[in-house]
Amino acid sequence: MIIRNNKIKSIKEIIQSYIEELDPEQRLVKAKIVNLWKETMGETIAKRTKKIYIIGKTLYLHLDSAIIKSELYYMRQAILEKLTEKYGSGIIEKIIFK
Repeated sequence: MIIRNNKIKSIKEIIQSYIEELDPEQRLVKAKIVNLWKETMGETIAKRTKKIYIIGKTLYLHLDSAIIKSELYYMRQAILEKLTEKYGSGIIEKIIFK
């Protein structure tokens, strides 16, 4: 077992996440999510998004507005459903707002 970020992960989990990261189709879809964020969420939210990236199956959003961050936090399930509908299931499973 390996401890990373205070979380214990088994070798199986580490290998599985490594294999998923190597999948070129998933990498392409993840790039589309980042590049088409404005189209997916609208101009207002895109303007307030300062940084967007994906690690594993987690979408990280850095926002410059506490109000928008709070609203998106409560809408995160709807956002996940929208991303799943548009890009397929299993790509993004979690959203973290910073």
